[in-house]
Amino acid sequence: AAYLVYTSGSTGKPKAIQVPHASLANLVAWHADEYGVTPADRASHLVGHGFDPTNLELWPFLAYGASVHVVEEVRRADPTALLQFISLAKITVCLLPTPLAELVLHARWPAGCDQFRILYTGGEKLKGGGAPPGAPAFRFDNHYGWAVVALEPASSSRPSPIGRRREA
Repeated sequence: AAYLVYTSGSTGKPKAIQVPHASLANLVAWHADEYGVTPADRASHLVGHGFDPTNLELWPFLAYGASVHVVEEVRRADPTALLQFISLAKITVCLLPTPLAELVLHARWPAGCDQFRILYTGGEKLKGGGAPPGAPAFRFDNHYGWAVVALEPASSSRPSPIGRRREA
């Protein structure tokens, strides 16, 4: 096993699920390929260590020679402070929980974020998009449930297609 994920599933009783190294290696390779991870990337690390998506914040970047920058606790829930961190640390890729991503997508972006290229979220349905005021052009993906991805540009004002049936 590479690591354990604890879930209560439908029983309500916590149980550990073993994630094998091959699964983690597949995730890392997919993520690095999909997002073009290089040693020049500077990823943020914001989610808690017990939350499975922390693997998307750490391993693809460390395995491909990029750097990972820990977001201080005081900045984690404040969109303005978080955007200042992105600017000052020259972050290129950032994973945010959906409620925080929604706030960041509607916040005023500071100068100095031109290097920022990818924001992704997951775990919940995104309630809306829209181009952030003064933000650089970047890719925005919703990894709803972490097993399904909606590739939507950050400038899209449409709600995420995930969670509803698409008509043919």
